Amino acid sequence: MQRTVLWVIICIFGCLSLACAQEENTSAEDLYARYCRGCHSSAITCLELGQDRTYWSTTLKRMFKKDNTPIDAEDLQILTDFLTSADPGAKPVCN
Repeated sequence: MQRTVLWVIICIFGCLSLACAQEENTSAEDLYARYCRGCHSSAITCLELGQDRTYWSTTLKRMFKKDNTPIDAEDLQILTDFLTSADPGAKPVCN
């Protein structure tokens, strides 16, 4: 019985560690898919590619506030960098 409980605890911690590791390695494209594509088509975002960092930072903050969507500062920075550096017509934004 004690071995079973110990094994379950080890498995739970292992799964949590794996989930945390995957969470830390989230790509900018994954963040874009998670936060942006759920609410509107990529066509809207595609039309705005080429805008500067201030535009994207302001737009993203406004969207997250409007939709009451939590996002941590690091993910917001990654998403801002991704959209700022994407060329007009770039994939995966413009599919």
